[in-house]
Amino acid sequence: MKRTLSLIAVVALIITSCKKSGTNPPANDEKQDSYQPVATGSYWKYNQSNSTNVGVTATMTITMTGETLTANSLLYYKATAIKGTHDYGNYFYHDNGDYLMMGALTGVIEKSRYLKDDLQVGQTWEDSGVTYGYPIKIVGKIIEKGINRTVSGKQYTNVIHSQLNITQSVSGGPYVDFQTSDFYIAKGIGLIEIRNMSTRGSDYSELTEYSIK
Repeated sequence: MKRTLSLIAVVALIITSCKKSGTNPPANDEKQDSYQPVATGSYWKYNQSNSTNVGVTATMTITMTGETLTANSLLYYKATAIKGTHDYGNYFYHDNGDYLMMGALTGVIEKSRYLKDDLQVGQTWEDSGVTYGYPIKIVGKIIEKGINRTVSGKQYTNVIHSQLNITQSVSGGPYVDFQTSDFYIAKGIGLIEIRNMSTRGSDYSELTEYSIK
């Protein structure tokens, strides 16, 4: 079975407590000028492919709903994630330079810190968690900042390239290479490309259409 992780479920950090917020605070201008806009109605369409089904492309559409979720005292903004006939539900968080995603195409509540925009090129951060039932360690790194990136024929500016190197320990054994995930995030737009490479295969997500409200 191919075990690279999907667009949202890059790293499985199991959330121990979740509670829906009673209010939905508006996304302010600062958040709209961030690397992950969250205004209600904003959407992103991605073409997805993988090394298992070469030549086959699927489409996933992420749309901000205006709803929020509080998990471990962090306020996430909810988005639907439609792929085929399924809505998997996903969430985005941003504060103090940290960008996290929560949700999974597998239906499991998970989270991933995919960007720290206040770090400089070459600086790193560390996280840990569990995926497929086994512990993982994650080292995030800023690879490039302020670059141009062409995705699906469109050029984006002011892009940050971050990378997660993930190792996994199986049945108490040593941590070994599991997956490398590269993210390209454009300021004021969000995720434009994700490339996951693992010992079991690879998958790609590329932005083809978006609307920021």
